[in-house]
Amino acid sequence: METTASRPETLQAINDFIHGFLSYQPKAAGIIAAADADPEGPLVNAYAALLWMFLEHPIAPSKARPY
Repeated sequence: METTASRPETLQAINDFIHGFLSYQPKAAGIIAAADADPEGPLVNAYAALLWMFLEHPIAPSKARPY
């Protein structure tokens, strides 16, 4: 399935997140800034929330909630 986004930067951040997450690279963390820059993008925001929840820390839900 093809992924689309309203901003090319958002699509690049989504691709970086997927590749970075699967290969344990720090570029996956760029999804947070991308979600902040594109608050209407559903997939980028879902991935940002997911990344925060992987923190497995009591603060994670409050960090993930805005996304």
